[in-house]
Amino acid sequence: MKKALLCFLYIFVLLCAVFTEEVQQLIVPPELYVGDVGQLRYSFNTPIDFFALADSSYIKDDILYLNTDSSAFVSASGQYEVKEASLQRYGVTYTLLITFVAWQPGYINIPPFDLYEYCTYNSELDIKEPFTINLEPIFISSITEKTKDFALRPPVPPLLLPESKYFVLILGVIFFLILFALCWILIRFHFVIANILALKDKIGFMRNEGRTKKLLKSLLVKKYDDKDFASSWQQIMRSYLNNRFHTSFISVTSNNIFNYINSLTNGLLDNKAEEAAITLSSLFIRTDYIIFAYGSIDSLLLPAEEHRASFTLDERKEIVQKSIDCIYLFEDTGRKA
Repeated sequence: MKKALLCFLYIFVLLCAVFTEEVQQLIVPPELYVGDVGQLRYSFNTPIDFFALADSSYIKDDILYLNTDSSAFVSASGQYEVKEASLQRYGVTYTLLITFVAWQPGYINIPPFDLYEYCTYNSELDIKEPFTINLEPIFISSITEKTKDFALRPPVPPLLLPESKYFVLILGVIFFLILFALCWILIRFHFVIANILALKDKIGFMRNEGRTKKLLKSLLVKKYDDKDFASSWQQIMRSYLNNRFHTSFISVTSNNIFNYINSLTNGLLDNKAEEAAITLSSLFIRTDYIIFAYGSIDSLLLPAEEHRASFTLDERKEIVQKSIDCIYLFEDTGRKA
């Protein structure tokens, strides 16, 4: 009986030693100033399982997060601001962590609060006794009080990292150049737009010239009869003239090709361009005759060289070469302009 009583007393003492509430409060860093981020660490022992009582949505990585919008964590005077509050456990030892920022010097007093309530415990459980947390006041130091320097200091330029002034200088030069370019573009906006449009037209003329020359040369390779050759030549040259003068030549008759080109240029063709327009008009008339008189009775009239609706031996090559020469003269006039 005595042995059983001694064992009971021994176990009771051990339990009392384990579950005795040993409270420790620590501030990190030990000395805080206004505007610093500090952390209060409050450790205590208890057999209560707060994690089992809390809503699982508040627990993450074995850390129970408390509601920082609760009244104890909100300073009515704006003396401090609680950023985060959490509860960690190691067996029966709990550590309450409160991360905060102090906005005023002096003592901060976080009012006592019931940990059951702040852990958002299950309301269906019947908990009669509150578990009150009493935090000691926290002292916030003042830099001016410590240094005894109450005088206003002259403004100090911002500190720069080593060699960063060169980087800032380069950025300033780049910004100035961009600003200068924008101002120049705004001042000469119409001039810039005109140059862009002129460049666009020039590129278009070059493509039109190259494409037309390629198509003309392909006429000598393909096996066309004279009528198909003449018809294809007219389609190629009318397409060229459409793009060159930005207007349609589809309905312009062969006899009016020169007059139409002359009217589009307001009679300002130079001698070479005018000669090219005349040559081109004569080629249209010649190919018209091949197209419409091909196989007709008129093509059998004499003299044959004047009425024959077919090309002579090297006439196709001559037409292609004359067409390329005319194109060169038109484009050369445009380049000089």
